[in-house]
Amino acid sequence: MNETIDFLVRAALIGTDATVVMDVWGLFQKHFLKNPPLDYRLLGRWIGSLPRGRFIHENIRHSVSVPGELAMC
Repeated sequence: MNETIDFLVRAALIGTDATVVMDVWGLFQKHFLKNPPLDYRLLGRWIGSLPRGRFIHENIRHSVSVPGELAMC
């Protein structure tokens, strides 16, 4: 039982740390490198295209929008 709790606590801490690192990196890119922020709709568009058999997009920005693509992320 203690091993399970230990595993869950460590997994939660790793996930939290990874999220903080990615958020700080995104802010750094946006403010200091002047890169546009990530567009998570594109990830949702790719995920929404998988059930339709579309795994590769030449340029996903030009692919047809998928209903609920932002909610998928």
